[in-house]
Formats: sequence, structure tokens, C-alpha cells
Amino acid sequence: MKDKAFKEKSLQREDVIFPHVKAEHRWGYKDTKFILKDNGKVTVSGSRYPVSGYEMARLIPFANEVLQHPFSDIKRPEMEVQLPPPKRNKLFVSELQKEHKNRLSFEDKERLIHSHGQTTADEVMKVLYCGGMERYADAVFYCIEEEEVFSIVTLAQKYNVCLVPYGGGTSVSSSLTLPTNEKRMIVVVDTSRLTKILSLDTNNHYVTVQSGITGETLEQFLKKSGYTTGHEPDSIEFSTVGGWIATNASGMKKNRYGNIEDIVDRFTMVTPKGIIESQHMFPRTSSGMQISRLLFGSEGNVGIITRATLKIRKVPKQQGYESIIFKDFSTGIQFLKDMKDLQTYPASIRLMDNIQFRFGQALKAEAGFLKKIVRALQIFILKVLKRFNLKKMSAATIVFEGTKEEVVHQKTMMKKLAKKYNGVFGGGSNGKLGYALTYAIAYIRDFFLDYYILGETYETTVLWNDIEKVCDALQKKHL
Repeated sequence: MKDKAFKEKSLQREDVIFPHVKAEHRWGYKDTKFILKDNGKVTVSGSRYPVSGYEMARLIPFANEVLQHPFSDIKRPEMEVQLPPPKRNKLFVSELQKEHKNRLSFEDKERLIHSHGQTTADEVMKVLYCGGMERYADAVFYCIEEEEVFSIVTLAQKYNVCLVPYGGGTSVSSSLTLPTNEKRMIVVVDTSRLTKILSLDTNNHYVTVQSGITGETLEQFLKKSGYTTGHEPDSIEFSTVGGWIATNASGMKKNRYGNIEDIVDRFTMVTPKGIIESQHMFPRTSSGMQISRLLFGSEGNVGIITRATLKIRKVPKQQGYESIIFKDFSTGIQFLKDMKDLQTYPASIRLMDNIQFRFGQALKAEAGFLKKIVRALQIFILKVLKRFNLKKMSAATIVFEGTKEEVVHQKTMMKKLAKKYNGVFGGGSNGKLGYALTYAIAYIRDFFLDYYILGETYETTVLWNDIEKVCDALQKKHL
């Protein structure tokens, strides 16, 4: 049952990430970017992230060391993109505009924004520096009500028009790249206005929302009532619930809350053949095939998701952070393998190889006198007492969540296991900073792209015995 006191909440325009605050083709917000200063140091504009507002003296020297090439401060010029005239299916356009005035846009700016995601080489670079993409959206349709999705899907089926769903535009796997061989009119269906909270059921622990709501907006709403979905991907600020389902997304706290298929209980998808949805809520069913499970990761190829019901849990009473340094990446992997056999483990744990570890250190502010002494002492302990090679050691950042007793138990188990592998604890502040850097680090790709340096995100899953093989292969190929 829906909470008696709950009323459907229609979020205002300022609650949604609209173009006036979001970068058009780059990652993130317009007011946030890495900037190279005249003194050779780097700073981050704005005040949204922990890395904002201070100077990074070690970032450029780190880039020089890793790339084995001197950094050049000559910026790459951006190129203006000239879009070809859009294809128009006249009958489709005429009927759609009769039913939904001012929803369909043929403006070049809107077409270009909706013709790509955030894949570096195949999308962002082409738009910024290479004159554009091979294929563009012919028009963009902005949905405000769910019924409009059914309407445009019906008309597209009738007049043979290609539709492409678009949520937050954060894809890094080229899934938003439009097919060059598509001869039909392509209309991108923007769902970012579908942001209503439809129901909050704190008795059964469910929330039902429209598909265009961003993760950050949803979490802000839930936390006011003391709840969370626990789904926290790197892109949570901009990615949408519909996008999570369509891409079968995973979050940084999957250890505690599960992946998106574990969090979403049901959803509604509009297809050319009709609407797919569950009519009733069940904790679990064993009667027949679970069709909705087949639709996770469908990438918009089957239909357009309009709403979803997600499981919610109470916000954990306590949260803690930690960081652990290991002598090398192999040791860190063995630590993780052993950790999975424990009865309890952290909400999130990320192991960084040496390059990632040193990269994180390069993003820190210049140390003051006292911090320099502390840092020198830390290096002495690692090099002399522990005999760690600074060019080989790796680090894990950890997030604990739960009751006070659970967090204490998790920390105890982690410390016991870490001692087995001679791990050195870096402290909660380093763990918290390392976790927070996840949200700001995507901006650095755009900074280096301006100076002819390509950085890309790779996401994959492999067996334990293949982890080092994959990492070694990537480094040999790209460094």
C-alpha cells in the first residue's frame, strides 16, 4: 500500500539536470572542470567536489612520468560541427505535432547533444575536435507525461520511424552512437522530464518513480524519509533509473545492496507491440518465466522504459571508511579473494593498481609543513620498515555501512585479513577521499583531451585468474 500521507510528487524544473547546468558534450556540470594554471599547477573550478578549489602540483609531473613524454600546454582547438538537414517523415511529424505541440525539436544544437554519449574516442573526441559524428538524430522528442511515450511509439510503428531512448546521456560503451546505415528518420526520445515520484511505500519498502529521474535526485528525496536504494554508480549525478535498467547497471555498493536487477522489482516498458508490465506486487514468484529479467540490459532495442518500482532500505545508521596499502597488485587481489569468503564484508571495496594509486596521490593538494612531516614518516614506514616498492604497491579504498555493531565487526574482520597480507592501513580520511574522487575523476578525461592526451574508461568482468592478464595487456598496449 502507498503511504497514506504520501502525495505524488512532481519535481520542478530546477530539480532536474537541464542543459543550463550540465555540460553539452563533455562530462558533468558546466561549472566544474580541471584548469591548467600559468604556474604549471592544476586546479578544479567550482565547489562541488573535494578536489575543487586547491592546486595540484604533482598532476602534470605524474602525467609526464607515466606517458614518458613531456606535457605540452598547447591546447587542441575545437571544431564547429555542421549538421546536415534532418530527415523528415512528413506524415509522422504532422500527426505527432498535432497531438503534442512543442514537444518535437529539429534544432541542430539539440540534435547534436542527443546524437552521442560519453565514449571518449568514438563520440566525445569526434564531436569536440573532429567535426562531428557520422549520423545524427533527425529530431528530439521531449516526453513530459508517460502517455506521450505510448503515443510516439505507436506513431513510429505506424510510419516506420526509428526511435532511440535517451536518459542522462552518460553511456561510455557507444550504446548511444546512432547507426550510420539507418535510412529511416531517427527520433531520439528524451525521458529526462519524466521525474515524478509516484509512490513511497515505507511499509513494504518500495518506491515507484518515472524513468527519467536521476539517481542523485531520487536519493535526495528518499534520504529525507530515511531511506536509500543503495544503487550508487559513478554516474549517479546524471544517469537515470530507466538508463540503469536498460544497461543492466552495477553500483559501487553492490556488495551490500546488489546490482540493479536485484534492486528493481518491476518496471513498465512501452514497445511497438504493446506495454510490458507486472500487474501485481509479489516478493517472489516461481510461476513461469520472469519476462522482465530478459529486459534488463536491452539498451532500448525492445522498447522505452517509463516507470519502475525499486526496493528501498533504511539509511545505514553508521558509515565508515578505510584504506589499505599492499606491497603489490597481486597481493591486493589475493586479499579480495579471501574477503569474499567472509560472512560479512564492506558495502564497497575498490582495489587500485600502482598507476591508479599514484594517480590518486597526484590529485591531492600540496602538503603544508606538518603534513609534509607526516608524509615523510609514512614513506619511511613503507620503504624502510615494510620494504614496499613505491612503484609497485597498490591500495584499496573501503566503505563500511550498517549498524554500529556491524561496522565494528566489518572493520575487525578487514583488519584481521589485511594483517595476513602485511597490509598497511592508510586511515579513514584517505579512504573517504579515494571514494569521493570517483565522482570528480571523470572530468580529468576532458582536461587531458584538450592537450592531445587520450584517457578512456574500461569496464569488464573476468575470472580471478585473468585479472592480472587483462590489466597487464592494457598497460602494454596503451602505455
